[in-house]
Order: sequence, then C-alpha cells, then structure tokens
Amino acid sequence: MPEVIPHHTLTSLVSQHDQALALAVEGVNKLIEAKKIIHAALGPYHDTILPRGELRDSALEYRSKELPGAMAAQVTEQFWRYTLQQARIREKLSRADRDKTDAMFKDHTVPEYTLDTLLATLRGLIEDQPEIAKAAAEETFELLRAKRGYATNNEFAVGEKVILTGIVESKFGWRISHYHDDDLADLDKTFHLLDGKGFPKWPGDMITAMQTAMRDGHQEAETEFFALKWFKKGTLHITFKRMDLVQELNRIGSKGRGALGREEKRKGRAA
Repeated sequence: MPEVIPHHTLTSLVSQHDQALALAVEGVNKLIEAKKIIHAALGPYHDTILPRGELRDSALEYRSKELPGAMAAQVTEQFWRYTLQQARIREKLSRADRDKTDAMFKDHTVPEYTLDTLLATLRGLIEDQPEIAKAAAEETFELLRAKRGYATNNEFAVGEKVILTGIVESKFGWRISHYHDDDLADLDKTFHLLDGKGFPKWPGDMITAMQTAMRDGHQEAETEFFALKWFKKGTLHITFKRMDLVQELNRIGSKGRGALGREEKRKGRAA
C-alpha cells in the first residue's frame, strides 16, 4: 500500500499513536496517584493539583476509573480524524457511509487504530469502487433532479445543465456553503468514477477549482467534467461537458423505474 499522507507512512502513524496513547494514559494515572498522595498528606481542602482553568480536579477524583480510558479514546479519535482528513477518505464514501462514520465519532465507537484496520479501510475503498460509484450516482441523481423550479432542471432526468440553490455564499467574499460541500464532492466523485478515473485528486477536483477561483474573486470555474458559474443569490449553474456520463447517471439513477421512458413519452405528446 503506497504512502497516502504526506510525510507520514501508515506504519509511522500507528507507532506514534501507540506512543501517545501509552503516555496519555500513564500521565492521567500518575496525576490520579499524585492527588491521592497530596490528599493523604494535607487533607481534602489542600489537595488541588491542577492549575485553575484546566481540567477540574473533581474529574480526577470522581472519574479516576474511567478517565484513562476516555483519554485513550480521545487520542485514538484524533488519529482517525487526521487520517480520514489527510487521505480524503470521508469524501470518497457514500452519503450513508459518511453518516455511519460521523456516528462513530459521536458515539465514540471508532475502531482500533492499527495497521490492519487502516489497510482494510483503504483497500476497501479501492475494491468497492463499482459499488461506491453506483451509490454515488443514485444519490447524485436524486440531488440534481430534486432541484426544481428552473427551466434547466428536470424532474425525471438530468439534462445538459442544472441550477442548484444555496450552494455558495458571498458575504465577506465567496465561499461554498458548508451545508453543501458534501453534495459537490459527491457530484464530482460520481463523474470521476463513471469515467473510470477513480476518485477525484487534488488539485483537479471540483471544490478546489471553485475555491481557487473564489479566492481570486472570480465567479466561474471549469474542470474536466463541468463548467461552473455562481451568483450572489447563492445559485450554482452547472453545465455538463460529458453528456455520455450524464446518460449513464440517468440510467443508474432511474433504477429501472421507467421514469426516463415516461418523460420521453410526455415530450412526444407535447411535440
């Protein structure tokens, strides 16, 4: 497995995690022991050990059994967060898998930080690309066809151009709304996977292209698959450059429900 994080190998990260974990747990245990000694020597009113404003001494006293474990979990979560961010793993996942990943941090149920779990995670992304592509296409299809109210948008199928609302913000300079950055990442990922190019790679991904243009004060950007233009009212106009991939998106997204066929019939009657 090649190095996936700049200046770090997975092996070195696991080693650093294990060292930090051992030191953190050892440190908490030593603080607890020190407080017990001070308490025995000076009594309950003179056994404060931590500087004011830091972790409250009451935590050491009342959580002495669970605190080392909680500290260990915190260290492991930080290493997982770093790895997911630096390897850009989260944006490669389907929306459902992202929700599961977020829930692991919320519920403090992240797996052990070992070389085996890291390799399994990365290999799974490589091996599951066809399934990830299918799930991404279905999610993206629903996103694009649901944005009604514009002449370019179509309830039944994605056309050459769509308009998405609430995607960008112009207050204090242009930026992508954090509520929709996952939507754009999914759209970009879908077209890369449908074209057999694997996951988007920095700096050729859609979000980086938009952010670079925004920093320069522009309202347009272009990538291999999209021509993009955004406006102060928050809309993002997307023109697709590969209609063959749009057709494949429609085929997967419709899931054989005949929506595309019904739309063609409707157009025929209208003509």
